[in-house]
Amino acid sequence: MLKQLSYRVFHINELLFSTLYPLRKPIHIKSIDEIPQRIKAYGFDSVLFVTGPHINKMGLTTPLKQALEKEGINYILYDKTSSNPTTANVNEAYELYIRNQCDAIIGFGGGSPIDCAKAVGIRSALPKASLEMLQGAFLIKKKMPPIFAIPTTAGSGSEVSIASVITDEEKKKKYFIADPCLVPRFVYIDPHYTLLQPKLSSMYCAMDALSHAIESDLSLASTRGTRYNSKKAIRLIYGNIDKVYDDSTNYKARRNLSIASYSAGLAFTRAYVGYIHALAHALGGAYNIPHGKAIAVIMPHVLEYYSRYIPRRIKRIAIAANIADKTTPADLACRMLIDSLYDMLDRYEIGRYIEELKVDDIKKLAHNAAQEANPLYPVPVIMDQKQLERILIDVLLMS
Repeated sequence: MLKQLSYRVFHINELLFSTLYPLRKPIHIKSIDEIPQRIKAYGFDSVLFVTGPHINKMGLTTPLKQALEKEGINYILYDKTSSNPTTANVNEAYELYIRNQCDAIIGFGGGSPIDCAKAVGIRSALPKASLEMLQGAFLIKKKMPPIFAIPTTAGSGSEVSIASVITDEEKKKKYFIADPCLVPRFVYIDPHYTLLQPKLSSMYCAMDALSHAIESDLSLASTRGTRYNSKKAIRLIYGNIDKVYDDSTNYKARRNLSIASYSAGLAFTRAYVGYIHALAHALGGAYNIPHGKAIAVIMPHVLEYYSRYIPRRIKRIAIAANIADKTTPADLACRMLIDSLYDMLDRYEIGRYIEELKVDDIKKLAHNAAQEANPLYPVPVIMDQKQLERILIDVLLMS
């Protein structure tokens, strides 16, 4: 009981931060050609360009490369970012950054390259500190190089968030690092990029954005502004995810999912996430599975647990999703929302379980999740390691 009370005191401080801290938003760039112009205007000489191998091979980076070359801006390409960016990725990219005396960073791709770009910025600001030492919140406290974020997916919200998540492959853990200085300085969002994303990957991203919206809405650090953005994202995702699944070339639906991802990013960067993400990070660190898959599978189980304690708050989410209304009893609205998430797992062929999950790993996974979440995340219902183990057992029983 005393430990839970100390967590709630921490959460009150987070609410004060969420309400009072003047968190900056990225400056929106209107075209690719504007990026090198901004770089020149700020007097930057050399830029580290962080992306992934598939994005580079597909030629998505070519227009920006040409625009940079046209303006005579030196760029150093790092295109080895993994789908779950690793400490090795960050260290390799950081070596390029230092060796070439870079003064700005471009993160081009999904959440992985953008998170990697942020982590390189962290290393440049605090070269003697390991990412493991900096996991948690508000530990950077140093000026970072400016980051240009160009998302090619609609899900992570990394283009607007204060967070970066990096995997330590040796320790099989993910480090969640949050600090206001990690909000990118500039962002260029073009939903056309998402048209080339594979269908399953698109579903993973949309489910990730949905989890950001849901967890930030339920957060004890939520505000009127974050709840507005959360509900906007939930409404857009539920209204467009099927359209993208049925027709991946539907530009309007893709655009709406991009707006939803950004809105959810705005929400969780102030109100934080919760146990869905803590458990998903533990699973991703241990098994290197797609983050969106882990999120999608875990989400209904955590909401099932919450529904015993906060059914009215979950009902608000069901109403935002347009699957319940004000006259729906709270317990029924909870059931409808949770069932809709299970239906998504089936309909989008994500599956209801994690094949890699083993009984022998559950205790360690729950321990890692509890360490990440408590007290950092202002969750509506506090869980300890034993309760998190129970959720992982429930996931295992789905197989």
